[in-house]
Amino acid sequence: MSSAPLHRPSTPLAAICAAIGMLPAIAGAMVVDCGPTICYRYDETQAGVGVFGLPTRVGDSMQFLPPAMMVMSTSGSVVPDVAASFVFDRVYTVSGADIAALRVAAEGDYEIIGNGSVGGQAKLEAEGNVSAEQLVAADVFAHSGDSGAAQLWALQTSASPGAAFAGPAGDVGLTITNLLQAASAGLGDLAWSQTKFLEVSAAVPLPAAGALFATALALGGGFARRRRERRPG
Repeated sequence: MSSAPLHRPSTPLAAICAAIGMLPAIAGAMVVDCGPTICYRYDETQAGVGVFGLPTRVGDSMQFLPPAMMVMSTSGSVVPDVAASFVFDRVYTVSGADIAALRVAAEGDYEIIGNGSVGGQAKLEAEGNVSAEQLVAADVFAHSGDSGAAQLWALQTSASPGAAFAGPAGDVGLTITNLLQAASAGLGDLAWSQTKFLEVSAAVPLPAAGALFATALALGGGFARRRRERRPG
């Protein structure tokens, strides 16, 4: 008596196991980090991590200490711009209120020896995850000529989804981009620039009662100060 031939599954068992095994890794790549009023979600395996590093949350802000954001030109060498982006696929409020402000701040240093120039940009691009409306803001810097020594540069840009969007603005996708440029003119010249700190922050509107309370405190402090100033010595 002959036995019926065995039929192999159309999808190999090894492939099924591999796919199941991949699921936790894929899900684990997404990180959600919430502050008192703002939550950030991002993919910790995205390409921007190699330049910016992973962020650290401080309150409602996310801070980066970029390990590899630098550009240098020596003796007239032509070097490409250094640019990198980091994506938060969701920045959303805990309460569901609109986001009143998004802010990106970047700081670094540069040096020009001889004849050369440096420049850079910090940019934010926000898109509503519900409304699909978009918002872009950027700040730039540029310096040329011998700097004498290493100097500091700082950039800051901000935008208000709550004011700019016609639809809901409590949940947005946010892409931050940092760009650096450097050029040296000729033999013996040097120009370099690097990003050392970058911060992303978001804010919700202060409730009306809280705003009135803060105003009352400020006014009360002003009245008390004026009374002290008027008091005879």
